[in-house]
Amino acid sequence: MPVVRPEDGKRIMSALEEAIRRGFVAAAHDCSEGGIGVALAEMAIGGRLGFDVRLEDVPLGDADLGDSAILFAESNGRFVVEVRAEDQAAFENVVDGLPAAPIGRVTDDGYGRAKGLAGGELFALPVQQMVERWKGGLQW
Repeated sequence: MPVVRPEDGKRIMSALEEAIRRGFVAAAHDCSEGGIGVALAEMAIGGRLGFDVRLEDVPLGDADLGDSAILFAESNGRFVVEVRAEDQAAFENVVDGLPAAPIGRVTDDGYGRAKGLAGGELFALPVQQMVERWKGGLQW
């Protein structure tokens, strides 16, 4: 599982707080319950927008993980952060030197999509289906 090094934890939190204070963060979600996959789904449900991500771009450090572990590994101190295109360079300056990378983009087509490590599509789900499953008690 991707692990936040103890020496990075405080720096990550401080950098995220600074980026939020400076207005660079449109939205953010922790990865502690359900990992990146659940964070992305909850953000899509909340904003009724889609996403398109590539797991090969997720910073993993020394971890050697497969697609499922990258999507669902639960780790304190990791976040999915939505940054507007015009704020990307400034945000990247704030998080410089930390394990952070652009992994995808927000879409307005109503679909959540993820490409796996091999480049193939893992899923393409309508956000409305995510909403219905969430409201129905997560019965997939």
